[in-house]
Amino acid sequence: MKSYILFFDGHCNLCNYLVNFIIKRDKQQQIKFCPIQQVHLHSLSNSLVSNISGDSVVLYDQNEKKIFQKSEAVFEIADILGGVWKSISIGRILPRKINDLFYDCIAKNRFKIFGQKQECRIPSSEERGRFL
Repeated sequence: MKSYILFFDGHCNLCNYLVNFIIKRDKQQQIKFCPIQQVHLHSLSNSLVSNISGDSVVLYDQNEKKIFQKSEAVFEIADILGGVWKSISIGRILPRKINDLFYDCIAKNRFKIFGQKQECRIPSSEERGRFL
């Protein structure tokens, strides 16, 4: 079974919504989660850590050692969740620059639109095993 880590902004309400969304739908629990604010605590290579920034979700495929960022991370998550969610990946027919432009627009305004938390999300006892 494939295994992924989703790095997300623990202060961002939109990012936390995405984490909750995935937890409810990732029945095989392929995706684990790590707030970007705690990435330095993870034992990943320096090259991976340098690719992680606060303005983008980053999905790391642990099997293939591959990084997905911005719109590609969203499309890959949709593929992992499968079912109706996989249809979101049709967005890949557009050039990545266009998809990332849309992604960047949302990312730039995410705090204005969705707000932010003062502290990182604390997982429930049931969720704790999914967080690094």
